[in-house]
Amino acid sequence: MKCCSQSWWHLIHYVYLTQLFIEEWGLLCTHLQRSTHLIRCILNVRRHELNPIDQVKPLSILHEIAEHYLRDGEDFAARFDLLWESQLHKTGRIKSFVDLLMASECTLKAHIALGQLEQDPQTVYRAIRKAGHQIAPLAEAATFLQDRTSYDELTRRLQIFSVFVRYSLEAYDTFFPFYVNWHEAKIDYSKTIGNNGWVLETRKILEPLQKTANDALIGWVTNDIGAIFEYERQMKEFMEANAK
Repeated sequence: MKCCSQSWWHLIHYVYLTQLFIEEWGLLCTHLQRSTHLIRCILNVRRHELNPIDQVKPLSILHEIAEHYLRDGEDFAARFDLLWESQLHKTGRIKSFVDLLMASECTLKAHIALGQLEQDPQTVYRAIRKAGHQIAPLAEAATFLQDRTSYDELTRRLQIFSVFVRYSLEAYDTFFPFYVNWHEAKIDYSKTIGNNGWVLETRKILEPLQKTANDALIGWVTNDIGAIFEYERQMKEFMEANAK
């Protein structure tokens, strides 16, 4: 009788543990489903942040040129954002400002390429290179945006600057000339690079130009292997033709 009672006890205990396991397993599965759903939602949100219109990434020589210039500009802008506040001496600030100047130059070059996608890539690329580091001709040639406010404002603010002021000797000659009063300098330092508000306003003008160019260049890479190889061949020929 005692043995029978123990068997029943073990059976009841087993059933209880089994039921508890099933309940816990159900809760675990529910949590896993919710977690999976959450992860999918996060990935979908991130996916649409990166590529809000679900487009295939364009394959063309001018798109490639634009993207390289845009990423160069983003690198210069990121370095400016990181270092600007840490450069407290004049020549350090001037060098950091040149990063912002270069970021503006590269972004304008990207806008030129994106605004002339129907034109001959060699003609467009050579025109970009011919403009060099000059903001005014680059901004004038940029036609990607119909609203030219940002182009015109960058020209007004930056055309007077040369990237060569990154060297301290040229910087002093430009902003703090020898043997003459500084108010006779080619550029007034206190109203430009020495004015923190002015510099940060210039940085802010660049932001929408970077964003609109980036929006035109993002997309999912095509799975058409033939198209990719053809594109690579065209880029190789293009680079060889412009290396001469």
